Amino acid sequence: MSIPTRSTAASEGDKKGTIMSTKTVIAAVTTALSAFALVIPAPAQAAPCTQWAFNGYTVLNQTNGWQMIFNSSETRVIGTAKARAGNNLNNTMTGNITGGIDRYAVNLEVRWNSGPFGKYEGSVDANGIASGTTYDVVNRGSSAGWSAGQPLRCVAR
Repeated sequence: MSIPTRSTAASEGDKKGTIMSTKTVIAAVTTALSAFALVIPAPAQAAPCTQWAFNGYTVLNQTNGWQMIFNSSETRVIGTAKARAGNNLNNTMTGNITGGIDRYAVNLEVRWNSGPFGKYEGSVDANGIASGTTYDVVNRGSSAGWSAGQPLRCVAR
């Protein structure tokens, strides 16, 4: 008694049919996933900041090595400012500071007790980093660039 066997040709045909149906399924799944990806919304981007505020203890690092320091958690500052030559606590100045931030424009004035009258003008970038130029109102040749030591705080979008 002999056992019937499949012919090689039939086996090859079945393999081709299986391969073709597998390719068809993969193509259908890929098409479905592509269509699904098109309807998924992109993650929402935060609206740009329309008003920045100081972040409490604020240090403006100047390109001439000096630092101007004041404290404010608002958009405005009125009070005492201190300046020091880097970390040298023996070379300091104290003065009265006024001004603030209007949207992203920074304008500060400091009347130093030792005589100079400093202006700080600049802007805040999208990451909250304020930077600009400072100069002595009386002696415009005395100027330097400045940047905030830490990002400011966004208070309105």
